[in-house]
Amino acid sequence: MTTSRVYGVNRTSARFTVNGYISTFTPIGSFKSAKTCGTRRMKAIHGFRAVDSSSDSLAYPTGKRKSDTRVFLDIGFRTGEVISLPQEEFKHLRALRFKNGDEFVLFNGAGDSATAALQNKTAVVLEARYKTTHLKAQFSALIAVPKTGSRSDSIVEKLTELGADCITFMRTKRTIATMPSANKLERWNRIAIAASKQSLRDVPPEIAAIDFSSALETVVLHPLPFLLCSMGDLLLSSSCQTRIRREKQALVIVGPEGGFEMSEARQLTEAGAIPVSLGSNRLRIETAAIVSVALISQILYTTMIREDEASNKSKSHT
Repeated sequence: MTTSRVYGVNRTSARFTVNGYISTFTPIGSFKSAKTCGTRRMKAIHGFRAVDSSSDSLAYPTGKRKSDTRVFLDIGFRTGEVISLPQEEFKHLRALRFKNGDEFVLFNGAGDSATAALQNKTAVVLEARYKTTHLKAQFSALIAVPKTGSRSDSIVEKLTELGADCITFMRTKRTIATMPSANKLERWNRIAIAASKQSLRDVPPEIAAIDFSSALETVVLHPLPFLLCSMGDLLLSSSCQTRIRREKQALVIVGPEGGFEMSEARQLTEAGAIPVSLGSNRLRIETAAIVSVALISQILYTTMIREDEASNKSKSHT
């Protein structure tokens, strides 16, 4: 009698030894425990489909697979065209076990996107979609450069996932890190693109680095800049929420380790920044940035949902 040994079992795959060979099983239905099997190749055993590990086939059921997996290409899209996929993107799809005919989403970072099907190492565009010219809400962040690069990377990644339209780093008197280089900005853009794939965004945020004088100009031109500090109303206060809903945009200003110097804080408030607080706890730069952007994102999102519901209700009555 042939025996098999379970290497590992989870809800996505399992590996067995059968007569000294390794075979991989992927679930095709509800998960059940793997049991003893007597052949190297089997079509289905207890909810698993058998795939020979020496084979180049992909372990997915036959038929077209529709997925919201996103692939970034810095080009425009036209329905019906065939586009060669970069090696990195093709390997990513292969790692996710895509096969010919499976569908995914292309996006170019400018707002255009398309539904495409995999065909060998190419993408066949099934339906191209183009960006809208009107954005209902926008929110940005103006942040002092953290002293470690990992914190900056985390800020870019998380704020992109939360929907920030622009992430700008600035130097202040207490900033320890140097002004970000072109290579650093390029790295942040790559992080933003990867985070956009994960969060289903069509347009990654703009990322820039400026000095403090340029930051003051940004504050002057923005209709609703919020300066995070220990004083002022809470960001979730009714007055702040009312302003955010009315303007449908906001700018969050986050200072360096140790906070802004008094002269810098005074210049920001004179430029129009509104002091707001996130509570009594002292937060790190990345924590303050993520929390404030998340709160503003939810305020704007609920506002848009309510407006859409009201609009649909008025249309149904006409």
